[in-house]
Amino acid sequence: MPTSLDQILDFEAVMKAHATQETSEITGGDDDEDNPPPPPPQTRELLQASSTIHRYLAMANHSFSHQMEHLLISFNHTIRLKQVATMRDTRLEDFFAPKNTPPS
Repeated sequence: MPTSLDQILDFEAVMKAHATQETSEITGGDDDEDNPPPPPPQTRELLQASSTIHRYLAMANHSFSHQMEHLLISFNHTIRLKQVATMRDTRLEDFFAPKNTPPS
């Protein structure tokens, strides 16, 4: 049996946490699955944000401006490489329907 006030409070805190955990398991746990995370920003949005920051750094005369500019250049380069890597080969014929087929 606990004797000190700290032990009693610790025991009560543990029991409350245990009861809360059991209740959440009964009611279905976290509801995070109902709210999926927002989609990641598109490449266009990333490049626009980078351009805005780059313009600010060009006008600012801070000691870290040059370092940030180099980081942004590297960031843009990485994004462009990923963009090129996800491209797929196409043919000119892919964009036009054959003459034999009626347009849909």
